Amino acid sequence: MRRAAHHGRVRLIEPAWVAAGLLAAGALQSATGFGFALIASPVLVGAYGGAEGISALTLISVAINLLTLATEGRRPVGDWRLAALLATWYIPGAVIGALVLRVVSQGALEVLVAATVLGAIAVRLAPGGRQLRLPAMPAGTLAGVFGTSTGLSGPPLVLHLLHAGSSPLRSRDTLAAIFLTTALLSLGVLAVVGVLALPGDLGLLFAAPAVGHLLGRGVFARLGPVGYERVALATMGTSALASLALVVT
Repeated sequence: MRRAAHHGRVRLIEPAWVAAGLLAAGALQSATGFGFALIASPVLVGAYGGAEGISALTLISVAINLLTLATEGRRPVGDWRLAALLATWYIPGAVIGALVLRVVSQGALEVLVAATVLGAIAVRLAPGGRQLRLPAMPAGTLAGVFGTSTGLSGPPLVLHLLHAGSSPLRSRDTLAAIFLTTALLSLGVLAVVGVLALPGDLGLLFAAPAVGHLLGRGVFARLGPVGYERVALATMGTSALASLALVVT
């Protein structure tokens, strides 16, 4: 792939690939309620570097979750109390994840988290697995730990909502509220520590996931409870396997 100069340095990912990645990320987020960072994070960090890439990811996360809650011509039906509870437990988990990242290698953490996610999926699919419950406190805390250490914050939250029997629409809106809250908190932290730095082509960066969001709505509308769970579990499993593959290679 040809390299392009960007703000005085080498840019490894072309704008067209960035747009394609963000479109796919927006579609996945809209169809399932999670997964945006799984695709968008490596694309944006690869294109803009750490500070600009993470800053852009966080700002776009705010926008993409607002699209779910405020632009679909309906009244959101999320469980707001549960969203606040999970977001609250997410914060200490994020701190723990950051501290663990300082003493444990990234590769080891990715293997551990991926294995945990795959194990949780296996339990969910096993006979009697649907009767198990993942309480809010460990779900929110694990989401924070996983999020800051590997970027896989979604699986514990999704599993909690699936175990709680939440409908697809209610789960999707609840996840949007959680991710909106954590993204706003992250923006504040980035600004306070002085690393908030946004790339110049924000128009492209917002437009591509917005189009993807529209496409993902159509997919979500066709999913019933069974279809939603299958897609959600498949997305989690794929992301975990991809993390393991990256570590191995």
